[in-house]
Amino acid sequence: MNQAPVTGERVPVDKAPVQDGKTAIAAFDRVATSSGVFAGTINGSGAMDVMVARLASQSTMARVVQMVAQAEAQRSPTQQFTDKFERIFVPVALALVGQLMLAFFVVDEPFSASFYRAMAVLVAASPCALAISVPSAVLSGVARAGRSGVLVKGGGPLENLGSLNSIAFDKTGTLTEGRPRLTDVVAASGVNEAELLSVVVAVESHSDHPLASALVDCGRERLAANRENVRADDVRGITGRGGRQQSMAKQSTSLNLCCSAS
Repeated sequence: MNQAPVTGERVPVDKAPVQDGKTAIAAFDRVATSSGVFAGTINGSGAMDVMVARLASQSTMARVVQMVAQAEAQRSPTQQFTDKFERIFVPVALALVGQLMLAFFVVDEPFSASFYRAMAVLVAASPCALAISVPSAVLSGVARAGRSGVLVKGGGPLENLGSLNSIAFDKTGTLTEGRPRLTDVVAASGVNEAELLSVVVAVESHSDHPLASALVDCGRERLAANRENVRADDVRGITGRGGRQQSMAKQSTSLNLCCSAS
């Protein structure tokens, strides 16, 4: 099972069946990890029967979506402070504006002058910018981080990023690509590296195994212009036993080859 959409691990993992499905469903929390399947993962070339143990709203992917929604709804400490400040500031500002509108009773001036003065104070003291600025900044930061693959759980953690002294990272998929790569090629005596890689690319290109894909991609990069004309025919993939090659053609010369790898 390719669990990369959930765990980030690119290499598929083996899954084993349970002996009694009904018992496993009844005690799903105690089922071994090797028998549990995440919703949203990808099956490979094998076939399996699965039993639904949780509702769609209780799946791992649903919880991730819920965490994102909760992160956007959480208020930062600065936003909580501004909310408390607004509860006091807004009534005081409105009371002051009301008094200024009635200033023409005390000051010898027309009502229009008092009205315009009160409106000027209302516009200047309007808390709209104060109320909108902090939530807008927090939502913008959470959304920007989400587009980059980073889940920020609310405005509080977002504000604390500026005062952190250390950060713990999950290595696979965060600091590394999580994809296997070919690092070294050791050819047997009498076989050069280009010839070996040509045979490997020809055989492994018929396999959907993640290690086979790594061999093919890296092998083609190393060969480049030195790639030999090798074609593999009649390749059969046997689960657990690697690939078996019955015949191979190289530059119009027939070769018999049988390779097996666990």
